[in-house]
Amino acid sequence: MRIYIELILFFDYAATILATIQNQTGKKEFTTDAGTKAIATGDGKPVFQDFSKAKIRVMNEEHTQFKAIGAGDLEIGQKIQLIPAHICPTLNLYDYLHVVKNNDFIGKWRIYARGKNY
Repeated sequence: MRIYIELILFFDYAATILATIQNQTGKKEFTTDAGTKAIATGDGKPVFQDFSKAKIRVMNEEHTQFKAIGAGDLEIGQKIQLIPAHICPTLNLYDYLHVVKNNDFIGKWRIYARGKNY
């Protein structure tokens, strides 16, 4: 829920969505490969982990267009992380979760509840 993003918490987010910058459409305007098929938006749009002032302009099924306010230089192909407003319906979109700790890949966990909406 959006309220989690707005709180000042004393711990890191447990899950983010990794996206890739696909295109630059203007000065500080970019497109990623993560849209609503990658991030559930029923409780609000995601925020960018490393530049929270960025503004999402458009989200469609496959892409997100945003203005990179507060971000340094970004490049096509660069990986960025988005924090979903609500992680539960976002995880339901995936078969597996890739687990990373201290920037090291730990493993791939299956999401057993994937698609279990009954």
